[in-house]
Amino acid sequence: MSFERLTSRQQQLYPIVSALVFSADQPLSNERLVALLKSKDGFNKTTTKDLMAVVDVLKSRLEDSGIQLVATSEGYRVEVLKDYLDWVYLLFEQNPPKLSRALLETLAIMAHKQPITRAEVESIRGVAVSTQIMNQLKHHGWVKSAGTKQVPGHPTLWVTTDKLVQDLGLTSKDALIEKLDRLVNDFLSDKQTQHVSQPIH
Repeated sequence: MSFERLTSRQQQLYPIVSALVFSADQPLSNERLVALLKSKDGFNKTTTKDLMAVVDVLKSRLEDSGIQLVATSEGYRVEVLKDYLDWVYLLFEQNPPKLSRALLETLAIMAHKQPITRAEVESIRGVAVSTQIMNQLKHHGWVKSAGTKQVPGHPTLWVTTDKLVQDLGLTSKDALIEKLDRLVNDFLSDKQTQHVSQPIH
């Protein structure tokens, strides 16, 4: 759909929705966007249909740019296309994080078995999960505590986060599991490689 085919009300909504999704630091759901729009006088009749029409136009207008509007299970987010991530890293003087085999294996097990304790991950891997790996995962915001397991010692239960899904440019936790499995298999198939660089968004 083109901008010209939007209703006058939807055309009014277009710059507002654009500003919201570009400014948000986390995905915005349909419900959240409609609620924000309806909170202002003059926009309280906004419907999900209006929003969807605006989103379609915004997606279309971004097609020839280096960014895209992505619909995830959590809502809409704007992300840089993978082809242009190296340029963005230059802007922020940032390098993609180095993901070790141990870290990838730990993440893959957590994604499959969550919620899971550190000891359970170690039992599956057959080796200890170092404090350095756990600190890395928490530093990136890729895992979080989900309470404690009701066994002696009450160990912490860990789950992967939506930020991990976003940073890997994915749209669901199912896709996350597939991606991590593939990365681990790629790693295992290249025994000469000590580290693999995975671009983040």
